[in-house]
Amino acid sequence: MVLQASTTSRARFIIELASALHAAGLSADRLESALDAVCRPLGLRGRFFATPTALMLQVEGHVELLRLAPSEVHLARLVALDRIATGVAAGELSAERALRRVRVVLGRKGPWGRTAGVAAFGVSSGAVAVLLGGGAPDAVGAALLGSLVGLLALLSARSRRLGHLFPMGAAALVAFGTRALGALAPLSPDIAVIAGLIVLLPGFSFTMALNELATGNLASGTARAMGSMMSLLLLAVGTAVGLALASELPSHAAAPASLPGWLGPVAMAACAVALAVLFQAQARHMPAIVAVCVLADVGLGYGVDVAGEQLGPFVGALAVGLFSNLVARLKDQPASVTLLPGLIMLVPGSLGYRAVTALSDRHVVDGVDIAFQALLVAASLVCGLLVAAVVVSPRRST
Repeated sequence: MVLQASTTSRARFIIELASALHAAGLSADRLESALDAVCRPLGLRGRFFATPTALMLQVEGHVELLRLAPSEVHLARLVALDRIATGVAAGELSAERALRRVRVVLGRKGPWGRTAGVAAFGVSSGAVAVLLGGGAPDAVGAALLGSLVGLLALLSARSRRLGHLFPMGAAALVAFGTRALGALAPLSPDIAVIAGLIVLLPGFSFTMALNELATGNLASGTARAMGSMMSLLLLAVGTAVGLALASELPSHAAAPASLPGWLGPVAMAACAVALAVLFQAQARHMPAIVAVCVLADVGLGYGVDVAGEQLGPFVGALAVGLFSNLVARLKDQPASVTLLPGLIMLVPGSLGYRAVTALSDRHVVDGVDIAFQALLVAASLVCGLLVAAVVVSPRRST
C-alpha cells in the first residue's frame, strides 16, 4: 500500500506539472520532452499528447484528459517549474514536496504588475514604429494606441466572452485611433496600425505551429496554425470596422520623417525590455534578453544581405538558437528564457497581417505573394532553430 501511495503521488505530480508547464506557454514538443525527462528518474512510464487546448496523459495506471485554455508565455513560472523538475530528477525533492511547490508557483503572481504590462504594450508599439522607419508622430501615436490596447486587454481578461472579441476590438480601436490621430498630425497609417497591433500579431504562434509540425506534433501544430489564422482574420475584420467608423474623419497621411540613427539601437533595447515584461521574465534575465534581441536583429540584417529577405531569417534564428542553448548550458536554465523573446523579433507577424488585409481588399495577387513570403520566412526560422538544436543542444527540454 505504501508503494501504491508513492506511485499515486508521483503520478499526480507529473499530471500537475504538465498542466503548469502548459499554462506557462510551452510548445507541445518541448512539453512532451520535459515530461519524459522527469518520468525516467522517477521510474514512471508516461505517455503524453499535448495540444494548445488539451492535455492527454497516461502515467502508470492514471489517465487524465485536461481541457485547457490557450496560454500566454510566462517565463518566470517556467524557470521555477524547471527548478522543481530538476530537483525531483536529482532526488533532492520528493514527489509530495514537489507537488506542493508546483501549486505555490501556480498561485504566485508574476514579477510585473498590470501597470508595467500596460506600459510594455505602449513601449513595444512605439519602439516598433521607430524600427519600421516611422517618424516621431508615428512613434508617439503607436505608443498611445499600444497603451490603449493594453488597457483593453486588462478589461477583456475579466470575461471569457470579451476575451474572444479582444483581437477584433483591439484592431478596431487601433484603426479608429490611427485615423483620429491622423486628423491632428501627419501619420503613416500602415506603420501606426502595425506598430499598435504588434503584440497581437500571431506571427510568433504561427512560427511555433510550424516548429511543432516539423517535429512531428501534427495535431498541435495544425491547431495552433488554425488559431493563428483565425487571429489574423479577427484583426482584419476589426481593422475594417475601425476604418468604417472613422470614414468621416479627415486624414493627413504623410511619409514618415527620418529620425536620428542612434534611436534605432535605443528602440531595439526598449522593445526587448518590453517583451521581457510581457513575457513575465525576471529582472535578472533582462540583460540576456536584450542581448539576444540585439543578436537577432544583427543576424537578420546579415542574413538578408547574404541570402535575401526570405532566407535571411534562417541566419537570425540560428544565431538566436545557438545563443539561447549556450546560455542555457552555462547558467543551467531553460533555453526558452532567451529563445522566445529573441524569436519574436524575427517572426513574420506584419507580413501575415498585410497578406490578410490585401486579400480582404481583393488584391488577390498581392495577398498571395505576401502570404507566401510570410510562410517562407516562418519556415526559415524553424529550420534555423532545428539546426541550432543539433549544433548545441540545450541542457533542458524547456
